[in-house]
Amino acid sequence: MCDGIFVTSSLCFVSVYSFETVWQFPNCLGAVDWKHIKIRKPPNSGSANFNYKSKFSINLMAMCDAHYRFLYIDCGADGRWQDTSVLADGSWFGYGLVNRK
Repeated sequence: MCDGIFVTSSLCFVSVYSFETVWQFPNCLGAVDWKHIKIRKPPNSGSANFNYKSKFSINLMAMCDAHYRFLYIDCGADGRWQDTSVLADGSWFGYGLVNRK
């Protein structure tokens, strides 16, 4: 995973080291979270952005290091997708995890 487009292997090493020294949490590359961002219904979008809370949204996924700095952001997946679908299908970050890269 660390050989991806945005994250370098040296950045991965620093992030893992920081999590262990700052938070005593070994072997952690980053903290990941998802959020549905509420939007107005786009014209001609059908149900693509209609989420499980009966609202229109897009997905935002972010990963931060031990010092709360963003390492990776993925925004724009359809709101109807669940977090795991975005992780597996929609981002290089997810591709790296699923394919152990």
